Amino acid sequence: MNRWNIKDQSEHYLNLESPCGYWRAYIRWDGCLDVVHSNGMPIDECDPAGIQDMHVCDVSEFIARLGEVCALAQKHLPNTDAAENAQKISSLIIST
Repeated sequence: MNRWNIKDQSEHYLNLESPCGYWRAYIRWDGCLDVVHSNGMPIDECDPAGIQDMHVCDVSEFIARLGEVCALAQKHLPNTDAAENAQKISSLIIST
């Protein structure tokens, strides 16, 4: 399953969008990453209040911290949706 389509690119950036239109990622030449996500509908159709965005420059550190959050959720919130979601996320992080 392809999670990303290249929307635009140059030697300085890569602009990606998910096939469903709910996710966008913009990766710059310096390694920084902008991620945009909407819940419930494609970004172009979404009210700006329903859009979340994040700017990350140390992507490896961010992924490591997400892994730690997942491990803590599994340990301290067992048998909850948080623990189940954390397990799914951990599996994705490990397989990457």
